[in-house]
Amino acid sequence: MYLSSINSKNLEALHKFFDWSNRTGRAKVVKFESSGKQLRSLFDADPKSVTHGDMIKLLSAKIERFRNMDPHTVDYFINRSMPREWTGDTDVYLCYQFFKLLWLSKDIKLNGQEAPIQLYTSGRGYQSHPGSDKKYIITLLQPLDVVRCFYIWYPELDQTPWHWTQPYTEVDTPEEFCDMFPQIKHDTFELEHCDVTLTREGVDFGGNFHFKPFATGAHKACVKFRRNLHSDFKLELPHLSYRDGVHRMGMFKDKSIFKEIRFENDNFYLGDFKFIQYNNLWYPEQYYNFPESLHDTNHKYDSNRSLHFSNTRSCISTHRRNQ
Repeated sequence: MYLSSINSKNLEALHKFFDWSNRTGRAKVVKFESSGKQLRSLFDADPKSVTHGDMIKLLSAKIERFRNMDPHTVDYFINRSMPREWTGDTDVYLCYQFFKLLWLSKDIKLNGQEAPIQLYTSGRGYQSHPGSDKKYIITLLQPLDVVRCFYIWYPELDQTPWHWTQPYTEVDTPEEFCDMFPQIKHDTFELEHCDVTLTREGVDFGGNFHFKPFATGAHKACVKFRRNLHSDFKLELPHLSYRDGVHRMGMFKDKSIFKEIRFENDNFYLGDFKFIQYNNLWYPEQYYNFPESLHDTNHKYDSNRSLHFSNTRSCISTHRRNQ
């Protein structure tokens, strides 16, 4: 892609990051492909639970909050709210999150994945941002065979990165970075650069909350490696990320589909996805596979419907499991 077609603000963010990374060698951008099921195992392993991971637990909590929501809030979201209001009030934001999941599921089924998801290290594991809502669709509810990802690897944070287990390609130039984004010329597409600072006490992301997930995840990684023990510990990490409003523009035109988010006959429906409540958790129907009796063992051996991940390091302390 010719950089002359990119707006000046995005160019500035690109050059800031790549100039720094090429000068210091302290970060490398890599891109790779994985399956939705592989990524779910990366995001969702929870050694404290044998029936669910964090994704089901967090989604279940949102469903329960939505069930108890004031109907006037839902009516306001559907009939009067504007996109700029969707991330303000907590209840309106919850409506937006469910609507976004529904809209994304339909859009991805029709158009496939457009923007790659960005992974970042978070303590002992990984998360994604942007793409934190999208991951529920492409890894849990509607797993894709191929998911495009990229990761800014900081060896100081992640000495055995997960992408080493996958075929991957290094992204060496701003042009190659731009080529990952079909929507980069859209008016709402933004590349953002931020100098994130980690100290023993916490993080500083310059007030740009878009970088808070990366900053807090990186700080957890420093705790994991016990790098922040010294009182003078300070680590500065220039970071590059993106955001766009492409989906919000499409969502605003399609608000009528919100009626597909509903409770019916003791079940919750998010469009075509049915959720069943069991032991105070809402399970997607495709993962609702509990034994019928003490003699029913077949459910354990169907890997496509498995609900749990095994902890192969039983000696890990509870404190370390939470990192």
